[in-house]
Amino acid sequence: MKFASNFAYAKEIGFSDVEFKVQTNKKLKIETFHRKVEKYVISENSAIYLRGIINGNLVSGYTEDKKNINDILDTMKKHSTLIECKKAQKIFEGSAKYHRLKKQHSNLAEVPVNKKIDFCFELEDEVRKASNLVVEVETSYNENLESLEIYNSHGLNLSYKNTYAYVFAEVVASKDKDTRTGFEVKITDDFDSFDAKALAAKAVDKAVKSLGGIQCASKKYKILLTQDVFASFVNAFVRQASGDAVNKQKTLLASKLHQKVGSSKLTISEDPFVNEYPFMARNFDDEGVATYKKDIVKNGVLETFLYNIEAAMEAKRESTGNGYGGSNIGISTAFLRVKPGKRNEDELLKFVNNGVKITSLQGMHSGFNPISGDFSLQAAGFLIENGKITTPLNLITVAGNMYKMFEDIQALGNDVELSLGGVLTPSVVVKNLAISGK
Repeated sequence: MKFASNFAYAKEIGFSDVEFKVQTNKKLKIETFHRKVEKYVISENSAIYLRGIINGNLVSGYTEDKKNINDILDTMKKHSTLIECKKAQKIFEGSAKYHRLKKQHSNLAEVPVNKKIDFCFELEDEVRKASNLVVEVETSYNENLESLEIYNSHGLNLSYKNTYAYVFAEVVASKDKDTRTGFEVKITDDFDSFDAKALAAKAVDKAVKSLGGIQCASKKYKILLTQDVFASFVNAFVRQASGDAVNKQKTLLASKLHQKVGSSKLTISEDPFVNEYPFMARNFDDEGVATYKKDIVKNGVLETFLYNIEAAMEAKRESTGNGYGGSNIGISTAFLRVKPGKRNEDELLKFVNNGVKITSLQGMHSGFNPISGDFSLQAAGFLIENGKITTPLNLITVAGNMYKMFEDIQALGNDVELSLGGVLTPSVVVKNLAISGK
């Protein structure tokens, strides 16, 4: 048994329960510019996170060397006597059943590094061939191998491993002294699915089509939010459904359980088993609690809050399998999906008829209040006139309230895309938001 001597020592010095969590990350990062490798980094780190209960307190520690574990346990014992605020916490015994995940068949490790570099060069070439308005392009290839093992004094023994890569292209286009950027990213665990020509075309299209942007008149417009824009709001909303925020009454959702919080067209689910993207799947969280599929919002109704063990015990509930983190376990999700609608992009534009398509936002960390839901963010996009995309818009500000915006969702597309943040969502039409321009 791994850590057998450490379990014995922990018991000897007074720990009633103890847990060892081993996290390993191997990363490859390649950045290219002007067909030269600007950055090439291979890194690997492994950390052992310790948690244990002693003197009625849960304490934690960290080391990168297994030989130091007993010393860390001694330090944790000393620290346990300094804790004045006692919280109801425990080392999890284990769930009755864990879902068997779809086996991942990734070929990333089999592909030689020089082929990954060549792909970045090919991507740069395809970008430059796509338009003579392109003045610069940067590309990058990022590969991650992640593994987690959990062992505790209750006999829990869990592990998982996944690997994925994403390719990123950032394009700078210029015309008549106007310069705009566009980017595109693709995430997968299958190297052969990377398509340099298709990825380049999307990145260039975003940059070139935004050239010559203007400021529209300041007023309220019907809004079409692209997938990545809406994904940022979905992540923000789900964070407000955290059981910790509810316990501390730091979320407007605290009193909204089983009540309407959005349009009846809106369903947000956590799907930790996500068959389409096995490299994002999890069948247990970082506390060893079994994950499961759940609707967070179903047809506009808030169905559940999300709990780790600590927040669940405080609320006298069960953990929902959403405890993630190293030494300090927070509340997060494995994979989110928004139920799509039936309209394609052209049908969404016709539905909007006259309005604004928002393609990018800036300032989510400074111009958005997650508790109130109010936001005022710099944005870019396009005018929609008579059901068609027309004039590009730049240097505009979009303002509103996230909770009101969710209530005002009128249509969802069938054009789902996956964000790097792990949200699979379609484009969304909102009744109106205030746009400040000229």
